[in-house]
Amino acid sequence: MEDIFAYADDLLVLCYSLSELHQVINLIKDWSSLNNLKLNTLKSGILEVVPRRGKNNFNLAVGSKFQDFPVISSYKYLGVLINQKLSPETHLNWLKSRLIYLHNKLSPVLSQVSVNYCHNLWQLLVKPLLDPLAILGSLEVAQCWKEKVERLFKLSLKQFLNLGITTPNETLYYISGYNIHERGEILIQDATKRWEARKSHSKFVKSPLPQFKHRLKYAPKSFSRYVCMLNAMCPQCKDTRISAEHLQSIHQLPILTAEEICEDFCNRGEGLRKGPKSVRKKLLDIIAGFEEEILIYCKYLSEFLNNCGEIIVNAYSTISPFSNSIGNIYYSCLIHYFRSISCMPYAYLINK
Repeated sequence: MEDIFAYADDLLVLCYSLSELHQVINLIKDWSSLNNLKLNTLKSGILEVVPRRGKNNFNLAVGSKFQDFPVISSYKYLGVLINQKLSPETHLNWLKSRLIYLHNKLSPVLSQVSVNYCHNLWQLLVKPLLDPLAILGSLEVAQCWKEKVERLFKLSLKQFLNLGITTPNETLYYISGYNIHERGEILIQDATKRWEARKSHSKFVKSPLPQFKHRLKYAPKSFSRYVCMLNAMCPQCKDTRISAEHLQSIHQLPILTAEEICEDFCNRGEGLRKGPKSVRKKLLDIIAGFEEEILIYCKYLSEFLNNCGEIIVNAYSTISPFSNSIGNIYYSCLIHYFRSISCMPYAYLINK
């Protein structure tokens, strides 16, 4: 059984009795003295691990000292907070406060930039913090803690992407490309291979971790608004949330899912980027064009959510000037919207 873990200047020793702990401390002190090193007891600690259930008989009182080393209730080792019951509770609470701090500081920016930029910030600042939590969640036995780990991941993504709390899990996993349970299993397998290679003194061949597909690369700011509207309560059915399937089957409305729009934007965006034109300027032009399409779609959905009269879509028989399937649906929705409010001539739509 491995009971000594060392990484750079961090040393972790597992002891199974107070007498063994006493011997280990004396051994470390003697070795440090021989090598002209001074132990900093203020940056060290003794953490007594106890069973989660049953009566907890502590041998050491938290706040006291054992051979000049403080006895503590939790310790941060290699970025992960470990408590006396080896549950993710302490690390989860710390990470939650950290994410709230990050979101509060970045909220003025997140409300003004595209969804693509928000997702990049989430990947840069939040995903590295979630990786240790993903490992804890995968190793956790209690189902309640697994659910709390997943809930925190979903909350962070919704906050950074300005999505509603009712956004389906499938949509979150698709647009982010990050599944916290799968990520935890991948990191555990990688760490296990590293540890086995180190014990056998063999060279570890690093294999690249699976890369997540960036599906929000061309998503404009209004995309978040559209996703939120797709998960609002249906004004006609009252007790059912709006979804593409519900609108198509119950109300015969041709509404696309967020996943379909992301896929279409990625395909069209990659095609438009080819050429000698400046990549950054072309990217901004692409996002601006998609922004206009999404706003038209959101306006159409707003009319439905406001329940301004009975909505019956019969615009599919109209010849559309768009060349792609999503454009056809945009155009059909737009025709129906302006016909329902009778505020713009049909000829203008053809020219537009």
